[in-house]
Amino acid sequence: MKRWFLMLVVTGAMLTQARAEGVLMPACPDSPNCVSSLAPEEDSHYVAPLNVPADMSETEMWMRLRTAIEETGGVITAQDSMRLDATYTTRFLRFVDDVTVIWNPVNRTLDIRSASRTGYYDFGANRRRVEAIRKAFLKPRGKPV
Repeated sequence: MKRWFLMLVVTGAMLTQARAEGVLMPACPDSPNCVSSLAPEEDSHYVAPLNVPADMSETEMWMRLRTAIEETGGVITAQDSMRLDATYTTRFLRFVDDVTVIWNPVNRTLDIRSASRTGYYDFGANRRRVEAIRKAFLKPRGKPV
């Protein structure tokens, strides 16, 4: 009886966690117009998460992320203490792409997903966008005097 109860509790906790992760950041579709740090590393959709330096506070992290999103042309649509959502609109055809970033305090990483809303191919646009966000996020900032 105890084993059955323990298995039920452990399995239930794993299912709840999987559902919570699925709600926070959906998996990439089969099409090549999406990248995600939560995809398996061997998957073509995989992109590395953003590593948050150990000496960076959460306040500074969110400030830098917001600045990086805005500097790379994004518009922040929602944010809470664990997640930031933004949209990017392509210059010529005005396609809208979605970016989701989730704070993982245990690993001190920002998991990131960038996906096109329409179309099949993105010709690497989402991967380039994530790398531009990464570069802007990690860019050295001047200290106030």
